[in-house]
Amino acid sequence: EDADKQRREEVEFKNEVDALTHNVEKMLAESRDDLDASDASDAEKAVAEARSALADGDMERIRKARDGVEKASHRLAEVLYQKTSDAKTPPPPPPPPAPGSGKQRRGNGAAASDDIIDAEVVGDN
Repeated sequence: EDADKQRREEVEFKNEVDALTHNVEKMLAESRDDLDASDASDAEKAVAEARSALADGDMERIRKARDGVEKASHRLAEVLYQKTSDAKTPPPPPPPPAPGSGKQRRGNGAAASDDIIDAEVVGDN
């Protein structure tokens, strides 16, 4: 019974490593253009080591390879997240008008002259 339990845990762990490795391979394939050569190379090495360890079947080697693939996965995710968040950063707002310039910008970007007052009239109720 203990041997069966151990064997099942090993099979589940190997499946987990295989799935993680597959996900990193997929991430590499889909995002290669967005990655630095060194990040892509490190991930490829980790994937190759994991595939080799899985084929070999040595559980200690598989555990070490899993750590490498997980580290590579986190690094790729970090790099890709940074690139996408940089791309989505809105442009900075325009600078305020210089003091005493006599012109101010309205919210819609149109210039306002000195003789126009933007106000709201509130009636007596």
